[in-house]
Amino acid sequence: MQEAKTGIGTLNEKSVHAQLKDLLANSSDKCEVKVGRYFIDIVRDDQFIEIQTGNFSSIRKKLQNLLKEHRVRLVYPLAQEKLIRKFDRAGKEISKRKSPKRCTVFDVFSELIYIPEIMQHENFELEVILMRVEETRCDDGAGSWRRNGVSIVDRKIREIVESRIFRKPQDLLDILEIQPSEEFTNKQLATRLGIPRHLASKITYTLRNMSAIEQVGKSANAYIYRIKP
Repeated sequence: MQEAKTGIGTLNEKSVHAQLKDLLANSSDKCEVKVGRYFIDIVRDDQFIEIQTGNFSSIRKKLQNLLKEHRVRLVYPLAQEKLIRKFDRAGKEISKRKSPKRCTVFDVFSELIYIPEIMQHENFELEVILMRVEETRCDDGAGSWRRNGVSIVDRKIREIVESRIFRKPQDLLDILEIQPSEEFTNKQLATRLGIPRHLASKITYTLRNMSAIEQVGKSANAYIYRIKP
């Protein structure tokens, strides 16, 4: 292992990733350490800590390789509340508003669908961090058509609200508060958790692939699930 001297991983690094690394790292930790062909965000004794602000599919292979010989914690931040500030090309603020979208811990399942087998690995654990963030945008005409050409310049953490650590599939089941003998559909799960039905389907898909729940029947077009004994 060697510490990066060229700033790989920190150059052009978005603020949320950099801030989390500063917040999570202890004085005895090492940051940006090269292990084989990979750079690790934080090395703490015999544990690697990786901060992932993007899609889990892009880090899947890295996790699979690291877990063969190391303990790994994957840190995933979610914006429970987002303040959006928009500026014009000259840098003048033209609007400020709160985003109507509010993430919850259940939103992590939108990414866990890419790594269900990794969640079962004895060397793996997942930390989900809920936070309030400030997003800076620029009306420069170079951004996504979905935002009418407005570019996202950066995101910064305003406040950490909550942190949860999941070490095994059972920990994920616990936040759903499902009884062992209880049977449920995606619609029923969505209603209980106050989430969209498509997210509930990602939850059941992920838990099935973790062998945490099983399909026990079907009612009309709805599959019925139960915690796997």
